[in-house]
Amino acid sequence: MTLRFKVLLVAALGMALTLVLGGVIYDGVSSRSAFRQRVIIVQEQLDGVAELDIEARRYLRALLFAKDRGEETSGLLKEMLRFIDKQEDRLRQSAEEERAVGEVAVRPSEWAEVREILEALRRWASEVEATVRELPPEESLIAQQWKLLEAYEQSVGRLLLEERAREQEERTQLIALSEARLRTSTVVALLAPCAGLLVLLLLTVATIGPMNRAWKALVGALGKIGEGDFEIALPEKSRDELGILARAFNRMARELKISLEEKQRLVKAE
Repeated sequence: MTLRFKVLLVAALGMALTLVLGGVIYDGVSSRSAFRQRVIIVQEQLDGVAELDIEARRYLRALLFAKDRGEETSGLLKEMLRFIDKQEDRLRQSAEEERAVGEVAVRPSEWAEVREILEALRRWASEVEATVRELPPEESLIAQQWKLLEAYEQSVGRLLLEERAREQEERTQLIALSEARLRTSTVVALLAPCAGLLVLLLLTVATIGPMNRAWKALVGALGKIGEGDFEIALPEKSRDELGILARAFNRMARELKISLEEKQRLVKAE
């Protein structure tokens, strides 16, 4: 492995480490943002379902009060149906946003379940309005209120409660997944730099150590040559630039020795 290759390897590793850290940070931020957006959407859905339940109970009380005062109840039914339509548009939009966010798969039957609940709520609103309208004047409205409220809770109220439980469970799972993803990103962000720095340190030591030893050997050999010792030779096992330098130095030392011996022979001949 040449010194040039080692230097390029250190540079490439540094760039790769930077890219990995950037990728981990970007993935953590984008994932966290997506989870946060999903949690917000699910919370909006929870609020929407809760508002349906609250409005249904208010509607039932309004019907009974209107009946008690002898007022028309059809207007309350129309108002309730408009509210259901409005909530349906709101829940449909949030479901589309939830599918667009991705990151975690949406329940396939979620929107179908919500539409089923909305249709059941529309039927209940029409049926309870007809029931209250047909109540005889002498009927106890308080007794009817508890009876109708119990019927609501056993039918539509139960469906709304189950949907709220599913949305709450989904919200809890999203928060748990978000925390798990954050912990994973944190561990990777801590371990990746440590591993990368360790490899960089090993490569640096593997590069500088031989260079330092070769430099000291070269300085010592030059000193020996300066003292007239041409028998000195540097190790030539390395296949990198240091090995090339050692072979060139040994060749120079041999040529100097041969040249000096030839000069001495000529001097003796003269």
